[in-house]
Amino acid sequence: MDGRISSQPEPRRWSQGDHSAGLESDDDDVHRWPGGGARGRTDAVSLADEARVSLMLADFANADATGKLNIIGGGWQVTARLSTGMTPPICVIARVEVPASHYGEQIAWSMSLLGEAGDVVSLPGPSGELQALRIQQLAKVEKPNVPGLFLPPNSLRSQVQVVLNFSGGLLLAPGAYSWLFEIDGNEEPHWNIEFVVLGPPAQPVIG
Repeated sequence: MDGRISSQPEPRRWSQGDHSAGLESDDDDVHRWPGGGARGRTDAVSLADEARVSLMLADFANADATGKLNIIGGGWQVTARLSTGMTPPICVIARVEVPASHYGEQIAWSMSLLGEAGDVVSLPGPSGELQALRIQQLAKVEKPNVPGLFLPPNSLRSQVQVVLNFSGGLLLAPGAYSWLFEIDGNEEPHWNIEFVVLGPPAQPVIG
């Protein structure tokens, strides 16, 4: 390990026909929070206070064995709604830097998709019921380690990298959205990234 944890749950695509495919993952540590829940500051949680979080949108990303991110089509802010009602592939990347004082601790992160009103977006689940698009997972803050090299004790922040690939896109109406990142239920104003889904162009009127 080099101190970077890559969390890459690969949600299955949402059904384009009956819209019955829920947000799932092959990683047993990833769960849905259908009912939402209270969010806000918890002063007792110091890890969240000291963490640095940066977010990026891309078409696709993954992490190699050394923890390096391979990103395709990164940095976009605008996407389209296809004729199927789905968006093109969406990837959300979060990079969390944690001080050396938290080596060995567990970090509980969550990622939520919010609509224009600030509410968590709900999409049809496996049985057709609406489910909030919020994902959570636990990750351990590992001490950075470079094989064959000596690093001074506590000289580097640990990096926790979260990569969420929605390879089949998402069933989203045209409008403004944002991804919100939280640590242990805590959020900061800059722990989010906004994007816009455009509808199909208006057809010309003839006659």
